[in-house]
Amino acid sequence: MELEKIKNNYKDKLDINKYIEKIEENNLNNFIYELQEEINKNKIELQSIKIREEEKTKKLGNMASLKEEYELLEEELNNLEEKNASINLAKEFLEKAYVKMKNSITPKFTENLSKNISDISSNKYTKVGINDEKGLIVENEYGEYIPAERLSIGTIDQLYLSLRLSMIDDLSEEKMPILLDEAFAYFDDARLENILKFLSKNMKGHQVIIFTCTKREKEILDKLNIEYNFIEM
Repeated sequence: MELEKIKNNYKDKLDINKYIEKIEENNLNNFIYELQEEINKNKIELQSIKIREEEKTKKLGNMASLKEEYELLEEELNNLEEKNASINLAKEFLEKAYVKMKNSITPKFTENLSKNISDISSNKYTKVGINDEKGLIVENEYGEYIPAERLSIGTIDQLYLSLRLSMIDDLSEEKMPILLDEAFAYFDDARLENILKFLSKNMKGHQVIIFTCTKREKEILDKLNIEYNFIEM
């Protein structure tokens, strides 16, 4: 009767006949051992299935995250491509403008710049040019052309101050004020005297405002008898 119950309960789940034969043979110990072995085997397989399931679930989560990241990167790429197109367009117009400026404005500008640097440097540097590869180049008193980057810090400051002052009249027909904030920090006393003479002589139509934390400018202006207004803050 017990065997019949087992058959009825598990007939759809197991191949019950092979187990019944073992029981009928009264070989229960071996049968129980085999069942335990099969249970253990099934447990191992079940654990393996769970591990594979967890790995696949994790991969699916990673895929969702990667998909979201991909969509963000794709959007960023599209934005960068639009910016790149804008930059290329701007570059094209700038190159055309540079060619036009080079053929018209630059000769007059470099002539004015050369005159300024000659006055400021006491004729140590007499001519300035603009080179496509090296940028600003200057001719020294020995006729040698030197890239601006090879000059001393004080001379470079002289050069670029001359460059800014040379642009004033081209920027506007009005006499704009000139603001110099610690512009002479790397000038020695000789350079400072030269530039103050230059400003007094060549920039009379402009209001020149000098901000400084030293008394050198005041002392040299007094020495040169150049009229100025002094405000201490």
